[in-house]
Amino acid sequence: MYEGIDKQLIPLIKNFIEKVRSEHLPQLANIIPADAVLRILEQEAVVIYFPEGLNSADSEEKPKNNGFLFDAIDFAGEKKHFVYINSAQTIDKQIFTAAHELGHLWQLNVYISERAPDIEYNEEDLMSRFAAEFLMPEKEFIDYASEFGSDYLKDGKISLFSMLCIISKLMNIFLCPYKAVVRRLYELDFISHEAIDFLIPTKQEDKLVLMDKIKEINIEFGYERLNNPDGKKWMSGLADMLDLAEKEGCVSKAKIAYLRRTFSLPENLQNKRFSASIPLGEKGDK
Repeated sequence: MYEGIDKQLIPLIKNFIEKVRSEHLPQLANIIPADAVLRILEQEAVVIYFPEGLNSADSEEKPKNNGFLFDAIDFAGEKKHFVYINSAQTIDKQIFTAAHELGHLWQLNVYISERAPDIEYNEEDLMSRFAAEFLMPEKEFIDYASEFGSDYLKDGKISLFSMLCIISKLMNIFLCPYKAVVRRLYELDFISHEAIDFLIPTKQEDKLVLMDKIKEINIEFGYERLNNPDGKKWMSGLADMLDLAEKEGCVSKAKIAYLRRTFSLPENLQNKRFSASIPLGEKGDK
């Protein structure tokens, strides 16, 4: 049964988001973050994308790990945070994971504990609620949910199929996973608590039926990105780091070659041919 976090913490989370937006993300002041979140995370940490479990034959055996934050690591004389994102997950899950980890990086827990020291909370639940508030702002979410709901409402009721259509549309707008959207609908009073148990069933067979149907609806609406993981292998700055390591000879050639194969990188990106200087015009050298 979904309970969420103490409601007294919600205004603090919203205040924190406004603080973060104004101080660090002025470019997001009036827009829904959506796929900008991955770029934001890459500015805050070294992000490693790797498809854990993408080629598993049995979907039930796929790892359920969406990603995690490493403790700060001393890297080349500088403390850096590393975040792993499982690219075997669909883009909506990657984005929600990125927002969740940003909550950790920006130390939301410290902000909350300083202002509400007597309220207990689970830190992971706190970060997930932060991700929901950050990616699905209340006003914008209400506007879209109301618009989509009016298209399917009949005699004051909405069928299960129609509700799944609404959820699919919201997933596509906000690039958030199914469960997060369902919980947001509940948090903002669009559905009852009983509806959560219905839309997020506990029986595995019921889960599979619902997920198959939501995938069919995504295809019907043309939302393929919500069904198909990108499976990318990438680490921000890795190509340059490997080129430098190769040049300085501080890492064996075998290890460098292995990492390039693993992350599907070409050999030295800055070889002689591409290091040649390009003649500039009068304005180009200013």
